Amino acid sequence: MFTLIPAIYGAYVKLSARLLRYDGITWKLSYLFGLVVVICSALMRAATFGLGQSLSFIPAVVLGLLFNMLIGGWFFGRRGANNEEGPLGWGKAMMLTGLALSMLCLTGAILIFVPNMITQRILS
Repeated sequence: MFTLIPAIYGAYVKLSARLLRYDGITWKLSYLFGLVVVICSALMRAATFGLGQSLSFIPAVVLGLLFNMLIGGWFFGRRGANNEEGPLGWGKAMMLTGLALSMLCLTGAILIFVPNMITQRILS
């Protein structure tokens, strides 16, 4: 969990940086961001179990997306660089994280729904 998930998330961040033409995002920085997100998510999950409370699905997804965007804004705001070699700032860093998260969710949806549709057609 602490190697594969950050590596996949880091690859999507690196691809997003390439698409947005942000040259200052390195592989090391992308992987480190994925690791920070996994550790923070695990801590939040442990805290909710410790409190004995759980959110329903939709609020949990919305809070998770917001949480990822805020961590991305904080992490890449000063560390990342854009085409002009200046820091990204919160807005562009959140855009980078949002694009990476969108591509990750789209890939997950495709990996879940396409095989399901294929098996339903075969069985019908």
